Amino acid sequence: MARLDQLRIRHCTLRICRHGGWSWGADPNRLMQLATDALPSLIAMHLESLLASSSNPVSIGQLSIRVATNLCELSSLPSERSADLNSTTLSKRISTQCQSAFISQTDVNILNSQTTRLNAVETDPSLGACQASSNNCLELLMRWHQHGSLVQLLDHFSIPSLSKWEQAAIITLPNNVASDELAFQCRDLMGRLQEELWQNSSALSFARWRLIMLATLAVNFPGQLARRLAITLLDEFSTVTGTRKEAIERHTLEMANALATPNEMEQSAKNVLQQQVRQHKPKQLDSRPRHDFEVDVSSVLPFVAMGILSRLGYLEVVSLAFQAHESVEELPCLAVALANKMLPSPTCGCYQSDADRRTAAAAAGLRDMIPGCDLERFAVNFTDCLSPADGYLKLQLAEGHDPSYAVLIHQTKHASESIWLATDSQGNFPLGWSSSPDDFLKLLEDYRDNTLLVEQVSAELWLLRALHHRGHRFVTNAPPGRGERWHAIEGSRQLWTNDTEAQTLWLRKQARDLAAQNAIAATLTQALVLDRPSLLVRASHTPVDYVARFEHMLSLAASTALGMLAWKLWGDAEPTDPCLALQRLGNLDGRVTFRSNQVIVRPALGRRYQDLRDHHFLIDVPNLPWLGGRRLVFAGL
Repeated sequence: MARLDQLRIRHCTLRICRHGGWSWGADPNRLMQLATDALPSLIAMHLESLLASSSNPVSIGQLSIRVATNLCELSSLPSERSADLNSTTLSKRISTQCQSAFISQTDVNILNSQTTRLNAVETDPSLGACQASSNNCLELLMRWHQHGSLVQLLDHFSIPSLSKWEQAAIITLPNNVASDELAFQCRDLMGRLQEELWQNSSALSFARWRLIMLATLAVNFPGQLARRLAITLLDEFSTVTGTRKEAIERHTLEMANALATPNEMEQSAKNVLQQQVRQHKPKQLDSRPRHDFEVDVSSVLPFVAMGILSRLGYLEVVSLAFQAHESVEELPCLAVALANKMLPSPTCGCYQSDADRRTAAAAAGLRDMIPGCDLERFAVNFTDCLSPADGYLKLQLAEGHDPSYAVLIHQTKHASESIWLATDSQGNFPLGWSSSPDDFLKLLEDYRDNTLLVEQVSAELWLLRALHHRGHRFVTNAPPGRGERWHAIEGSRQLWTNDTEAQTLWLRKQARDLAAQNAIAATLTQALVLDRPSLLVRASHTPVDYVARFEHMLSLAASTALGMLAWKLWGDAEPTDPCLALQRLGNLDGRVTFRSNQVIVRPALGRRYQDLRDHHFLIDVPNLPWLGGRRLVFAGL
């Protein structure tokens, strides 16, 4: 038992998980000793500051704090608690995560504390605590860099998104001349960063490396970095991945607009925007109606879910991504497609009632309904644009996952393709869908330290071998074939595993509800991906892979919001999953009033309304990007 002034910690467990391939160093014992000496004291110090304003005794049963760090930060830890340690970037990140853990895991009110939440990873939507917002792509990249998740998040970016985000970030830099001293300091920093990433991330792609360099420079020299200097440094240090002459020349041409004068930049952006409007913009996307009006909606669930996604920070990434692609006017199409995931299943797979179509349009801030062909065009042209937000949400889910619970792998065969799904066995949260085996295996990399459950219908030979080859531990009820080294779990004749270290009781406990969890996973894929397509119209020439990725991205966003609703409302009394929120709240109708400064949603009064209000889900949403700056307000009928 440790006693620190007014804080008493009865038990503290420190778990260090290694990701990304970095080694423990020449002296692993020293690294572990430094971590065990410094980190508990640092965490306790920040917990004390959070509880300083509490006048009454507070008792917390369990608090789990997860902090992302790197080898350099661990190696530079001092061996004792000191002021230098408190001022480090790692200390600030721990402070942010301590506060985020308090908000999401306890009922202690620390919202009035003076600590700054610049880089919060996840907050509980039931408390309405929003993450710190960013005004542009560069600020968001800086936040991710300070949190230590930038490399992971950039791995989810599509190649077009990487290029667009680099251009959008560089244009926000001041177009002035940097001093020689600043240029020398920047080059010195880039040299050290290049050496570090050479050792730890040799497989880092060229485009991702450039964004990492840019974010690192902006974090270390806030307000000082000039546009010309940034571009020069990016080109100078972009040889980290080998011979990239052609890539550097291509990026130099792409950055030409960033060096233009303001008038030239404005005219160039205007020309591109006009061309996109002519080619892609739907006919009716006016999100700021000239007159107030009201509309009855068949379900208020899409509005509640969008508030949850906003508080998670998902919609902030969406907004900045579309700004980077200069396509903000397309956002209402995304809102309609997302709302379709939470409305009743269309009849015959493509016919949606007029009431549901009006509801989807209202969720996007529109009076008129968007034609299905415009949604199809949107999916084809902007699926890559959604990749940053999809990766952000996947990282949120990975960081919120409790490693003591297994991850289930499920396969659904539809037509000629297989749809793969990974779910969290605690709360049955979907962690990601994919039709590509390679993309699905990439998704599972964030759960390398977890036990994976594979039901027999999903236990294809290539999958089990790929999991074993990549170092994953799994439990399956599929008997091993010739040449496979899985062994039967003691005390069970129907379970096999490749795990030689875990205890038998632990493995049997993880696979106890394998059949039930597999049935829930099948229901999730059927309900959210197949029965509720975002695109009700699909031409024969539409690329199948783009449509599938688009459906999977929006299904993950919808299931995350629905899963959090179900978990918070009924998780204490019964097992929950996202479909439970659809069943119980999907037909909660209401009325939506559109005004010049706000959009008012009035759910039908009753027990469901009271539950949503009491659990803080009916909180005003100030930043839905498709409402043209208007505030989303919830009120009773």
